[in-house]
Amino acid sequence: MMSAGLFAPLSGGAPSGQSAVPTATETGTAFSSYSLVSGGYRLVDGTGFLGRVGEYDSLQQSAGTDVTTAYVSPTSHVTVVSRANVLSGEDYSAGAQLTAGERLRVAFAIRSFLQQQDNYPFYAGAMSPDLLPITNTIPSGANFAVKRRLGEAYARFKTPSLPVHLFVKGNWEARVGVSQLSYLDENATSTCGDSCHFSTQFQPVNYTTRDVGGGADIDIGPMRLTWEHSFSNFNDRLTFPTGIYAGPFVPADEPPPSPVPVPPSIPAGNYFLDIPAPNQASTDSVSMTWAISPELGFNGHVSYSRLRDTLTRNSQNVFGTDETVNWNPLERLRVTADYHQNNRINNFTPFFNLYGNVSYHDHSEGLRLGYELPRGFEVESYYRRSGITRSNAFLWPQAYSFDNTDLLTVVPSTFSNTTGLALRYRDGSLWSARAGYEWTGTHNPGFLIVPQSNNRIFASVTATPVQWLVLTNDTSVILQNAFPAIVLLRSDGNGVAGDFQRSNRFYTDAASATFRSVHGWNLGLGYSYQQNNLTTYMGFQNDAAANYVLDEPVVPYKQITQAYWGESTYTFKERLGLSAMVTYNSARSGLRPNLNTANPARFGNAQLISEGNCDLGAPQPCFSPSLFQQAMANLQLGSTVVSQVIVPQWTGQTRAYYLFPRKFEGGVVFYYGSYRDYWNPNLNGVLRTFNVYIGRSW
Repeated sequence: MMSAGLFAPLSGGAPSGQSAVPTATETGTAFSSYSLVSGGYRLVDGTGFLGRVGEYDSLQQSAGTDVTTAYVSPTSHVTVVSRANVLSGEDYSAGAQLTAGERLRVAFAIRSFLQQQDNYPFYAGAMSPDLLPITNTIPSGANFAVKRRLGEAYARFKTPSLPVHLFVKGNWEARVGVSQLSYLDENATSTCGDSCHFSTQFQPVNYTTRDVGGGADIDIGPMRLTWEHSFSNFNDRLTFPTGIYAGPFVPADEPPPSPVPVPPSIPAGNYFLDIPAPNQASTDSVSMTWAISPELGFNGHVSYSRLRDTLTRNSQNVFGTDETVNWNPLERLRVTADYHQNNRINNFTPFFNLYGNVSYHDHSEGLRLGYELPRGFEVESYYRRSGITRSNAFLWPQAYSFDNTDLLTVVPSTFSNTTGLALRYRDGSLWSARAGYEWTGTHNPGFLIVPQSNNRIFASVTATPVQWLVLTNDTSVILQNAFPAIVLLRSDGNGVAGDFQRSNRFYTDAASATFRSVHGWNLGLGYSYQQNNLTTYMGFQNDAAANYVLDEPVVPYKQITQAYWGESTYTFKERLGLSAMVTYNSARSGLRPNLNTANPARFGNAQLISEGNCDLGAPQPCFSPSLFQQAMANLQLGSTVVSQVIVPQWTGQTRAYYLFPRKFEGGVVFYYGSYRDYWNPNLNGVLRTFNVYIGRSW
C-alpha cells in the first residue's frame, strides 16, 4: 500500500536549504528556479556482513544527481514543482505537482530502493536432535536483496459552474528479488521420526499490488459529501515454492469435531507451501463532513469492500463505518463522541493453505470530555468500550496444527473497557506539561498473552526556560496483571492449572534538548530508554517417544533498549555549512530461567518421566538424571543463543558544503554504520560511504 509520504519530495528544497519555490516580489510576473546538484561518484566500503548494517542501502558504488525545479505564474495561478534524486538505477525517487488555482491539481511520485536480506540461523537441530538433518541451501554470509518499487498519481478537477470536484488516483507497489524461506515439515504431519527436518532455501519474490480509484466531492452549504469507487489487485507472477513433506499422514487421537474436516492421508513428496493468496477487491465509500453550527460538527465514513481470492475462489466482504461528533456546549467544555465498526463476512471453511479469516463484528465506542480550568489548567477524561464478536468461530478450532500444545484459541466474543483521566498545564510559551492515568479491563480475552487488566501512568513536559533552549521529556509506565491462569504441561498428557499469574511491566522515557545559543548554530541531544520486565512460563518438551517435560512457571524476561543521539548544524557567514548526526542504539533482552541443576525437585510438577529411557536398573516409570541434564542443556540454550538479543549499533553522518559565487555549491558527505550481534557474529558488519557533489541553482 502506498503512503502519502511519497509526495513529500515535491515541496523539498535545494540541498543548501534554500526554498525550491521562490517568492514573488513583483505582482503578475512569472518566474522559475532550478537546481542541479551532481552527487559525484559515491564510494562504498564495507567489512563483514553488509545485509544488516546496510539494510536499506543499495551497497552499490554509483554516480548520482539531485534536480529541483519550480515555476510560478501569479497571473494564471499556475505552479509547477518537481524533484528527482538518483543514487543508482535501483535506488531513486522522483515527483512533480501541477496546480492551476482551484481548477486543477495533478501530482505523481515514484520511489525505488533495495532492502537487504540475510540468512538468519535456525536452532532446531541444537534444541531438539530429532529435527536433524537441517537442509540449508543458502550460502553462509550471502548478501541478497528485494527491490521495492512504489508509485502514486493523483488528479483533481473542479467543474466550472458546479460545487463539484472530480478526482482520480492510483498507486502500485512491486517487489522483486530473493528472500529467505524456512519451514518445518511437521506442520503438515502428526509424526516426524527420522524424516522430520527443517529446511532453509532461497525464495524468489515477484509480485505487484495495484490500486486505482475515482470519485467526486460535492459541497452543499456547510456540508461536503465524497463518493469514491476503487479497485485493487494483488498478483504473484511466480510458481508457488514447494517443500518435501513426510507421510503418510496419521490423524490425531482425537480428530476435530464436526463440521471441521479431517485432513486426508497424504503420501510423502513435494507440496506447495507459503502460498501468497492472490486476490482482487473493489470498494465503494461515502464520506461526510458537516459543520452543523459553530458549536457542532459531524464527520462520517461508510465503506463496503468485495474481495475474492483468485486461487481458491473464496470471497470475503467487509463493511465498515466511522462516525465522530464534536460539540462545544459551553465556552470551556469540549465533547467528542465516536463510533467505529468493521465487519468481515465469509461463508467458507479454511482448510490448511486455503486462506481466509473468521467472520467477525469489530466495534468500539468512545466519549472524550475536555474542560478548561482557570490559570492555564485543562482536564480531560475519556472512556472507550471495544468488542469483537466472531460469528463463525467454530470454523477455526485448533484443528490445523495437530498434536499441538499452543496456548491460543478462537473464542466467540471478546470485549474491553478503557477509561482515563489527564491534567494539562500551559504557561504561555515557557512550558507545558501533561500527566494522567489510564486503566483497561479486558474480559474473556481468549488468549493467555492478553492481560485482563492494564494500568498506564504517563507524563510529558516541554519547557523553554530561555529563548535558546528547548527541553522535552516523555515518560510512561505500564503495569499488566491478572493474565489467565497458565496450564502447565505434563509428560502424562494432563494439564495442571498452576497458581502462577503472568505479569508484565513496561517503562519508557524519552528526553531531548535543543540549543540555539549561537547565531547559525543548532545543537540537539536526545536519550530514550525502554525496559520490559516480564514474568512468564518457559518449558521444554521433546516428542512423545521420549516422553519428558521440563518447565518453569516463573521465569523472568528482561528487555532494555537505550538510544543516544546528537545532531548539530552550523552555518558560517551564510557560506560554509557543517552538519553532523550520530546515533547509538543498545538493545539487550533474554529469558532468565533458574538453571541450577542441583535440585531437580524445585521444578514442581515438571517431572521427567520416561518409558524405557531411564538409567539402567531403575523401575518404570522413573526419573532420569541423564534426560534431566539433556533437558537442562536445551533450556540453557533456549535462554541464551536462541532467545537472547545483544545488538549494539552505531550510525553517523557528516556533511560539509560551501556556497560559491554565482549560486554554485559543493560539498562532501560521509556516512558510517556498524552492526554487532553477540550470538551471531556472522551478521556483524561495518558500512562506510563517501561522496563529493557540486551543483548550481538559477
